[in-house]
Amino acid sequence: MERLVHAREFGDNQPFERASQTGLMKRLNTAEEDHWDADDYSQHEIRAHKVNLGLANVGDVDLQGRLLTIDFPRADGMWISEFIRVAPGSIAEPPEGYP
Repeated sequence: MERLVHAREFGDNQPFERASQTGLMKRLNTAEEDHWDADDYSQHEIRAHKVNLGLANVGDVDLQGRLLTIDFPRADGMWISEFIRVAPGSIAEPPEGYP
């Protein structure tokens, strides 16, 4: 039964490994730490709704060298990412200049 559940959950690519109850408890206790990067990537890059803002200068004043500050209201479940994450195990570099 364990092998069937494993095959359904993980597919044929990951071999089945029998584990003791102690081994399973150890895995369970370290699961958050082991999967932190993947969870962080999923939360901020996959599940995120990205917002693009456009700025148009409709006045006569040159805006070069100015600072623009945008305040978003605080709302439960809304985060503003401080940097772009790359997929765990990826060799790609995060883009520079963000935010």
